[in-house]
Amino acid sequence: MDLTSPILRSDLALLPADAIWRDCGDVISVHTSSAPNFFWGNYLIVPRTGSSCSAAQLVELFHQRFDCDHIAIAWDSDVLPSRATLNAFDRMGFEIDQCHGLSFAEIAEPLMELSTNDVRQIESDEDWQRVVSLQQMMLGENTNLADRELVSRRFQRFRQLVSAGNGFWFGAFSDGQLAADLGIFVFDGIARFQQIETHPSFRRRGYCTQLLIAAIQQVRRAFGHVRIVLEAEADSDALALYRKIGFAPTETLISAFKLPKSLI
Repeated sequence: MDLTSPILRSDLALLPADAIWRDCGDVISVHTSSAPNFFWGNYLIVPRTGSSCSAAQLVELFHQRFDCDHIAIAWDSDVLPSRATLNAFDRMGFEIDQCHGLSFAEIAEPLMELSTNDVRQIESDEDWQRVVSLQQMMLGENTNLADRELVSRRFQRFRQLVSAGNGFWFGAFSDGQLAADLGIFVFDGIARFQQIETHPSFRRRGYCTQLLIAAIQQVRRAFGHVRIVLEAEADSDALALYRKIGFAPTETLISAFKLPKSLI
């Protein structure tokens, strides 16, 4: 399996321990038996070898390999789908998502110092539960028990990775309340940010910036000058923030997915 995108490669490394992926030639199939309804744990990746596949062919390949209600397909960053292919997915009722993969620039100037806000690594059971609660809240009102349980399982995986020395989780606190949190994990020379969230009551106060800086500094101390990457939706406020800190877009990622009928 030869993927160009560091975002996709790190996505695979961060999946639950039972996740498996197979190179099937035109597509790479990713399966997570413990979470069959997790879109981006059960999906197809289209590498360069599958660049000529039509929308209908990709949907058929998905059905051949998965028995689930959703359909999820992502393209590697060096083989983006044509406009005709995207239009065909749109006609079939798919949602199209475009994101940017960003890398932190190795700038000469030192990173800014953190303010006096309480920014620390997440270690205790109590703090981990606060993180899970905030992440579940950020799912929104129209979520079900299965969605919340999926978040809990994913954070069991993240906590295992932290315990194994593969990364860190940070939280920013205000008067004891968790205002924002994020994780960062290192695999094969790539440090990948995960689940960057800020409580709605604490947005636009600099918490996210402080967390990003704290995580970058810690990763550099622990792992040296690895490539630090994250993903952001195109034209989003988050993208503008990441650019200000020193990140620059290095790849474009496109995906197509179709929700189960029960969620439409």
